[in-house]
Amino acid sequence: MARTYFIAIEARMQIGVAQDIVDALTEIDRIVQVRFENGYANAQDAALARTDLESARDSLLSAQLGERDAIRALEVLLGQYPDTNLEFPNRLMREPPPPPAGLPSQLLERRPDIIAAERRIAAAIAGVDQAQAARLPQISLTGSLGGASNELSDLLDPVNVVWRLAANLLAPIFDGGRRRAQVDVSTAAQEEAVANYADLALNAFAEVEGLLDQGKILRERRRALLTSDEASDRALYIAQLRFDEGENELIDVLNIQQRVFGTRSSLVAIQRSVLTHYVDLSLALGGDWRSPEEG
Repeated sequence: MARTYFIAIEARMQIGVAQDIVDALTEIDRIVQVRFENGYANAQDAALARTDLESARDSLLSAQLGERDAIRALEVLLGQYPDTNLEFPNRLMREPPPPPAGLPSQLLERRPDIIAAERRIAAAIAGVDQAQAARLPQISLTGSLGGASNELSDLLDPVNVVWRLAANLLAPIFDGGRRRAQVDVSTAAQEEAVANYADLALNAFAEVEGLLDQGKILRERRRALLTSDEASDRALYIAQLRFDEGENELIDVLNIQQRVFGTRSSLVAIQRSVLTHYVDLSLALGGDWRSPEEG
C-alpha cells in the first residue's frame, strides 16, 4: 500500500516536470518561429524546436497515463472502484533521517517469520510454551552514517558460520525467570526447528545489511543529483543568455535543457526510492526503529 501510494505521488510530480519541459520548449519554439519568419533563424532550427516540443508533449501524455495507472492500482488496494478520483498529495513527504548507529539486533525478533520460527522451537521442546525459546546473536546492526555495522558484516562473513550450525545454536530457555539453561538439540523435530530458525535468522540479517547498504547509496545518489541540478541550472542560464546574443546554437540550449529536466525527474524518482526504502527497511526490522518522540 505504501509503495503504491508513493508511486502515485511520484507520477503526479513527474507530470509537473513534464509540463515544465513543455512550457519551456513552447517558449523556445515561439522564439525560433519568430526569428525564422524574420530571417534570423534557419529552417533546421525551426524544425528542431518543433520536434523537441512535440516529443515533450508525448512525454507529458505518457506521464499523465502513468499517474492514472498508479491511482487505479492504489484504489484497488483500498477496495474502491478504480475511477481515478482518489485524492492524494501533490508532493512526496520529507525523507526520514537514516537509522542511527547502534540499532540492536533484537529488533529483528519482532519479525513475524522469526517469531514463528522461535515458536516452532518452543513447541518442539516440552515445557517452554510461555518462554522465548531462541534468541538472535546480540550485535549492533548499524554503524555511522546509517550503514551496516562491522559486527553485522562480520556476522555474515562466510568464514564466520559457527552460529549458523544447528548443533551450536542451542536454544536458551527461561525457567520462570529464575535461571537460563541450554537445551540439547536431540530429536529430529528439534533439529529441524533450530535449523529453520538459523536459516531465517541468516536471511533476516542479510536482508537488513543489503537494505542498509542500499540506503547509503541512495543518499549518496541524491546528493550527487542535487549538485548536478544546481550546476545544470547555471549552465542553462548561461546558454540561454549566449543564445539570445547569437553566440550559441539552439541545439546547445536544447541539450542543456534536457539535462536540467532529466536531473529533476531523477531527483523525484530518488525521493520516492528513499521513501520506499524506509518502508522496506522497517519491514526487515520488524517495525519502525524510531522512538515515539521522533514521530
